[in-house]
Amino acid sequence: MLPGMAADPVNRAPRLSGWPMAILAAAFYTLGMALVWQFAEHDYNETAQLLRDVILALAVLVLLTLGLAWWSRLTIHRSNRFGWFGLVALIPVLLMLVTFGSSATSGFEDQGLIVVVLIGTALVGIGEETAFRGIVLNSLARTMSLPWAVVVSSVLFGLMHAPNVLLQPVGDTVSQVIVTSLIGLFLGWTYVLSGGNLALVVVIHWLWDFALIASAEAVTPQAGFAGLATVAVLVLAMVGTAFGFHKLPGKGWQS
Repeated sequence: MLPGMAADPVNRAPRLSGWPMAILAAAFYTLGMALVWQFAEHDYNETAQLLRDVILALAVLVLLTLGLAWWSRLTIHRSNRFGWFGLVALIPVLLMLVTFGSSATSGFEDQGLIVVVLIGTALVGIGEETAFRGIVLNSLARTMSLPWAVVVSSVLFGLMHAPNVLLQPVGDTVSQVIVTSLIGLFLGWTYVLSGGNLALVVVIHWLWDFALIASAEAVTPQAGFAGLATVAVLVLAMVGTAFGFHKLPGKGWQS
């Protein structure tokens, strides 16, 4: 059971409210990733090998993040629904999985590495979504409207990737912060418009990262629909933002 799934808003009032909890969670995960990268022996462009370097440290960070979610007493999984946006959000993930399938036909030189990628990307999905959609977004939504909570949590999600400068050039890191902030909008709106289905955004995040990274490890990688999938994510981020600010301008979560 995810932390907060069966939370009672009367008996489980959050330990911290609003910005303090949001900043704590964002800083905790960002600094945690900076520490995780200290175990890296490969550069960021060797993502699969990099995951193998840091997988144990990443597992520890994820467990600590789940502990923080439990300690916060926030309700982070609110729904098992998909909603219309959640269903549409599966389209770019399916495109990425088709791309992975196309690449996989040529085989992989290191089958064990693909298993590492499968596990590592699952850890990334659980950790990042628990921290930023689960704790940060829900904390901010107690002091501001849901649309602004999505936007601010997405910016903090993008900034969480700043420690990647330890493994790649500064320019690449700046670009990554911007792109991941936009991806954060996509994931944030998927979460909000599904009624708070954290499991959904965890799976979307996991399968996206897995298909992207594992495809590159094929003997003959295929571009497939990866570019189209990326465009679809960015378009959905904008659609979700326009819809959210139009339909949910003054709404927030209080439990």
